Amino acid sequence: MDYKYFFKLICFVTLITTVFFACAKEEETTSTTSSDNDSGTTASLALPFDFETSPTASDFYDFDGGQLTIADNPNSSGINTSSKVAKMLKGCGDSVQQWGGSYATLASAIDFSSKKSFTMDVYVPAVGTKVLLKVENAGDNTINKEVTVDSTVANSWETLTFDFSSIDNQSYQKMIVIFDNVAGKEGDCGGATYTYYFDNVKQVVNSDEPTSAPSAPTDNNTISVFSDAYTDISADFNPNWGQTTVYSTDNISNNNVIKLSNLNYQGFQFDNDTDVSSKNTLRLNYWTRDNKSLKIWVISIEPTVDNNSYDLVTTPNSWQTLDIPLTTFSDVDLTEVRQMKFEGDGTTIFLDNIYFLTAEPSDAPSAPTDNN
Repeated sequence: MDYKYFFKLICFVTLITTVFFACAKEEETTSTTSSDNDSGTTASLALPFDFETSPTASDFYDFDGGQLTIADNPNSSGINTSSKVAKMLKGCGDSVQQWGGSYATLASAIDFSSKKSFTMDVYVPAVGTKVLLKVENAGDNTINKEVTVDSTVANSWETLTFDFSSIDNQSYQKMIVIFDNVAGKEGDCGGATYTYYFDNVKQVVNSDEPTSAPSAPTDNNTISVFSDAYTDISADFNPNWGQTTVYSTDNISNNNVIKLSNLNYQGFQFDNDTDVSSKNTLRLNYWTRDNKSLKIWVISIEPTVDNNSYDLVTTPNSWQTLDIPLTTFSDVDLTEVRQMKFEGDGTTIFLDNIYFLTAEPSDAPSAPTDNN
């Protein structure tokens, strides 16, 4: 055997083996580092976020084209005179998606026991920019809750409120911010129409809610659809008619109510038709945060009636009682009710004591005074 060639072969195999394990070790290290960076976790990260000293850009993980940096305030005036803010570029990176954004993982799960809303200052390029704030379980991204609010001004700071009152008791530790999650909203890194700023992310108490609600009617002439005397409501709340959630809540004093948050076009459906053939009036109590316009539809299944609406007069921060003739909602006799829908301009309303009755005439003609 030629030992010279044998030793050369041994050296060659040894070299290849050394290179292989070195590369494998390098790949393992890169993968672990990437995973750690993807977590977006900082041991001490907690709300509120003001971006003056914390959080930093390294506290966030960008995904699907979003790119977050800390930048100078583009307009230090009005409600936000701080020097540093978060800047989000929409459409940066190799894999750009319309839902591109960024998230941070807090040091501990968010406590929703008393504070069920968030406020955030935003500076966006267009009115109607959709701002999505999402909370998510740290270990299971299928456990999440998101709220989208539309901006009302352009190139000026405004404070948006994200109402998470319907949050459940799951653990939420991630906070995700996405701007304009709309088809076609994938831009370039430098485009002004794809640049967004936000600041002062805070968790707050829902102070602009009613603290009590009216008592339910006791008149035997009524058909109760929802009231404090009829808490076992037979309704299938349907969030598919709008971008916000409809739900019942018992955090109003001694009562249950229905709440429609950031109302756009929203409603709910009863499991069974309500026979209103012997009634002529819909009566309901409602409470609003502001005096934005509201409309209501009362809809049957057969015949389907969806072409008439009624304008609700609003007085902010006050429960109101309204009687509406059922003939308002139909060109034919409305004998059964299955759905109610509401249209609003981003307001939040509370509904209570929804029922049908036969109302007496509110006035009567005066007696004649002619002696003849």
